Amino acid sequence: MKWGFLSYGTIAPKFFESFATISDEELVAIATRYGVDRALKEHPGIKIYHRYEDLYNDPEVEIVYLSSTHNYHFDQGMQVLKSGKHLLCEKPLTTSFRQTKELIEQARSSKVFLMEAIWTRCMPAYIRVLKHIRDGDIGEVKYIQANFSFFNDWAEERRLFNKRLAGGAIYDVGIYNLSLIFDVMGSYPLEIKALAELTHTGVDQSCAAILSFEGGKLASLHSGFRLDTDHQAKIYGTKGWIEMDLHWKPRKFRMNRKGKGTEEVFLPFQSNGYAHEIVEAVHCVEEGKLESDLISHETSLQLAKSIDEILTQIGYK
Repeated sequence: MKWGFLSYGTIAPKFFESFATISDEELVAIATRYGVDRALKEHPGIKIYHRYEDLYNDPEVEIVYLSSTHNYHFDQGMQVLKSGKHLLCEKPLTTSFRQTKELIEQARSSKVFLMEAIWTRCMPAYIRVLKHIRDGDIGEVKYIQANFSFFNDWAEERRLFNKRLAGGAIYDVGIYNLSLIFDVMGSYPLEIKALAELTHTGVDQSCAAILSFEGGKLASLHSGFRLDTDHQAKIYGTKGWIEMDLHWKPRKFRMNRKGKGTEEVFLPFQSNGYAHEIVEAVHCVEEGKLESDLISHETSLQLAKSIDEILTQIGYK
């Protein structure tokens, strides 16, 4: 397929590392306002647009990878879909449930593929973890704990600390915790209770939440960018547990089953990890699908709804 990249900041070049390892995929155009010099240097011979409209209107581009800051996802994504192009959009898909619903409706109206780029769900180790859970290897899951926090000292005008750019820990990394929890639990929580520490710019630099599900099942999460923590996820079932050290980009996991001890499974991802979501998007388009089974539109709606709820509770919204 012929791809266009919308934005060329910190994520798109990393995405391209994996993109370049996949045969038959071609980058034909990049639209960027602030990464022009880098794009010209790293991609000679590729069309570099200073205006996003030129990418929307390029008849050669079939699918767009969108990696601009979160606040732009809805408006830019809407223009991509209205132009009749397929869209792989970095998480979060948008910054609200309402926007996410409208974007999905537009994709369906335009009859084009739309997927939120939650790369974790496409990685081999993660998929194997879900298979073990769904096969009942650790029994009924009753509790999940997921952490993702790191220390960052960027200037406050940059995206993590900037509310105008939809900064904050839940949007940036907490979404990985929520994605895992929803995928394993298989339903939307009955209740969410969240607390956070906000910066003076009004974004969450540390956020914790407890989620309850039918059958007395519970999950807890912590996300942040002012504190280094482990990035573990622990999934506890009635017959054992599974543990991932880097649950948002897992290469391996440990599974303990009662009476069988602990087994470590190593399933590395291709290149730097983005390859698997690219392959999934291309496969779906070739199959004529409008959404992925791994990252469905319903998944994106659930994530957006829960993030809205959390941000409202902590005083962000």
